[in-house]
Amino acid sequence: MNREENVRKILECLPDGILVTNKDGEIIFANAQIEALFNYKREELLGKPTDILIPEDYHNILDEYRKDFLDHHFTQSAIHPGVRLIGIRKDGAKFNVAINLSSLESDPYGVVIISAIRDITEAVRVKEELKSTQEIFHKIFESSLNGIVKYENIRNEKGELVDFKYVVANKRALELTERTEEEMIGKTIIELNPWIKDSDILKIMIRVAEQGDTEVHEFQSKRKEKSVWYKANFIRVDDGILLTFDDISLSKQAEEKLKETNQELEQRAEDSTLELLKSNEKLRSINEKLDRYAYMISHDLKAPLANIEGLASSLKADYAGIPLDDEGNEMLEMMTAKINDMRDIIENVLQSAKDAIRSREIINLEKTVHEIVETLNPPSHFHFFIQQGLPQIKYPRASIVQILQNLLSNSIKYMDKANPLITISYFEKESYYTICVADNGIGIPQERLKEIFNLFEIAHSGRYDIESHGIGLTIVKQLVEENGGNIWVDSTLGEETKFQFTIPKK
Repeated sequence: MNREENVRKILECLPDGILVTNKDGEIIFANAQIEALFNYKREELLGKPTDILIPEDYHNILDEYRKDFLDHHFTQSAIHPGVRLIGIRKDGAKFNVAINLSSLESDPYGVVIISAIRDITEAVRVKEELKSTQEIFHKIFESSLNGIVKYENIRNEKGELVDFKYVVANKRALELTERTEEEMIGKTIIELNPWIKDSDILKIMIRVAEQGDTEVHEFQSKRKEKSVWYKANFIRVDDGILLTFDDISLSKQAEEKLKETNQELEQRAEDSTLELLKSNEKLRSINEKLDRYAYMISHDLKAPLANIEGLASSLKADYAGIPLDDEGNEMLEMMTAKINDMRDIIENVLQSAKDAIRSREIINLEKTVHEIVETLNPPSHFHFFIQQGLPQIKYPRASIVQILQNLLSNSIKYMDKANPLITISYFEKESYYTICVADNGIGIPQERLKEIFNLFEIAHSGRYDIESHGIGLTIVKQLVEENGGNIWVDSTLGEETKFQFTIPKK
């Protein structure tokens, strides 16, 4: 077997398509791979120019490539750098090819040109996809709302990881750190941030770089003398760290504000709960007082009822079976009057209990006093001095009306002077007002002053010309105290009586 046959067998076994041409570019050999690549039978190619396998648009490129080879590399066994072109199959389909030229001396053609042709369509596609993917990743990298930084590990002579060098940073990372690429890239993290050397951040980065576990952390850092909060993902990549991070300072401020608001709301809720407990306690106290009123009605008010029952019994015993005469009729009228009195007493007590739980309102005290005096309709010779500028108070209206009505009614009732004078005045302290109702009437004996507010206690029990049930001042005292005040009386027998009570400002 001669040398040429050996070469042919070798060329047939090669994975690439092999064309052998003479110096004029005519095909003198094509292996099986050429047939497979271009869908030609080799007999169809022999004697044809290589241009048949290249689209017309690329003929000039192929000609220049061949000419360059002939001018500079046409020596025995020379291999020319490859070129990438477009091939065209017999059916007109085009595909990417890479061509490498070499020369070989062969009988009877002398020196021939060997073209190794490879289908690189898939390689070109992969390269284009890779390029496209890289462009996409670059766009994502640069347009990311998070800062992204790639660090390279820096080790000391012992191989210990001690620092990290900035390799690349996206636009957002530069914005967040307020640095330029020139200030950052190529520098180390400790070089730019000396304070980080003893911080947990460096420890985290070393741990991630050594162990490979991705970690997420929130940490406070410094940015040109400003303190900022970052949320960062630490990821090991190759021989370094990839850091993605964002400024969460506003979120932290909002979180702190929310925490303060929640604490404030909790405090308000606690205060409201205490107020509610106080209100419940007050309601409980009021209910207890209502119970006491009920007891008063059922027990202490039995005396007037006993009088009525006595009158009724006498009427039955003395006038049984006979028509009533004038005296009988009189007793019947007395009984009816007592029943009415009893009804009024009970109504007053119940009204006093109800007033204790009624809502308060702003009351013009001066106007209210004038209205009460007008309602009482005193005799024309009575004189009233009502101090100007009596305060506005927050009080249950029915309560203050009943208090003043009782006191003024008593002043009118127990008056024996030819020139009656009743004075309504006040003075103010820091937390309360003191209201004074004074008259120049008959006065109250000193020995009765202490019991004057007791139920059924009458200041002038010997005065049968003045009708009294001894309950009005008891109701007054109860109402004053129910509304947070105190009441007391000063009197000089035969000269004057002065009732004073306090009204809290709040």
